[in-house]
Amino acid sequence: MKAWNPTPFAVMLFAFIVSLSSPVLFAKPSKDHVLYRIGFIHPRSGPLASYGNSLSQGVKLGLTQFRSENPQLADKVALIAADDHGLASEAEKAALRLVQQQKADILIGSLSNVANQTIAAVSSKTNVVLLLPRGTEDDLTAYPYVYSMSATDKKQGRILSQFALKSLRRDRAAVLIDSRSPDSEVIGKAFAEAFTESGGQMLGEWSEGNGESLRSVLTKIASAQPNIVVFPGYYQGVGQLLVEARKAGVKATFLGSDGWDHEGLYKQGDLGSQYYFSYFHTSDPQAGVQSFVTDYETTYGQKPDIFAALGYDAVRAALQAFVVAKSAQTQNLQKAFEGARFPSIYGAGHFSKDHVFLRPYPIMITTGNQARLMSRIVADE
Repeated sequence: MKAWNPTPFAVMLFAFIVSLSSPVLFAKPSKDHVLYRIGFIHPRSGPLASYGNSLSQGVKLGLTQFRSENPQLADKVALIAADDHGLASEAEKAALRLVQQQKADILIGSLSNVANQTIAAVSSKTNVVLLLPRGTEDDLTAYPYVYSMSATDKKQGRILSQFALKSLRRDRAAVLIDSRSPDSEVIGKAFAEAFTESGGQMLGEWSEGNGESLRSVLTKIASAQPNIVVFPGYYQGVGQLLVEARKAGVKATFLGSDGWDHEGLYKQGDLGSQYYFSYFHTSDPQAGVQSFVTDYETTYGQKPDIFAALGYDAVRAALQAFVVAKSAQTQNLQKAFEGARFPSIYGAGHFSKDHVFLRPYPIMITTGNQARLMSRIVADE
């Protein structure tokens, strides 16, 4: 993928030295030359290590491309990585070490909301900007220095509402919430609120997993006769849910959240034509997506996943903020994040007033045992 064209000032000042080991630099530049230090926290060990590896490979690819296209920018910016082991306590220690000892000017956060909560607290206490590749909890971006590259749960709910009403033209909705997932409840309620505001008819919100049998819940939904059922749950069991729904008399199409976006979804048999939200999908024909997929496959010999894409976009945004701000000071970086446009795989976007990056998000349709792009939706402000 082609990197964006830096300003003349950037060409004179900035370069990236890549590190994917903790806590030392990948290629140590002279301390006298470094003007901007990016601290990168991710799980290299523990239960989330495979996802952390994808995230770091996306970051590495973005930095490598920028560096190769701008060899004269060799010694002005350093990226320092730290392992959070997938634990909130370790994420906090890593963030403090990067800021206090390694003098990071900005942090790129981790994968889990639990880890990112502790990193956000460090960001707030130390007045350092935190850029989250994935920050779905809405209270994360309530911190003054925290920005999320991905849609939060509330934004996701609103995107699903836009898609249901405007793209599918479905005006009678039921929401089925996974009571075991706080994210499911937030997405479901955000959908219901946005759907009603835009003129849709909410027939009710039901919960799955709270003790009542699934068949009983689905029978109640069937009696309401919706033409769209929103299930912001996880991919496990979606196939069985659809089978039970048809047996209970539910004829409506199902609309899922990002929790559906897993290869395991397609191992559950023919799902028919259902829809779900995604942050990124390799089958999307958009030029930027396909360019990234090709570059990633060439580099790593495998297709990228969501985390690789989010990492790639996050490090590019971190660099762009510095280019725009012409400074590593927090207040100048904040002005850049709140006023500039930033590159992404899906095209240029900007951060909303609540610090969430707004760009097109793909909605996928299941077709047999695979998915293809149905639409792209941009969340409203």
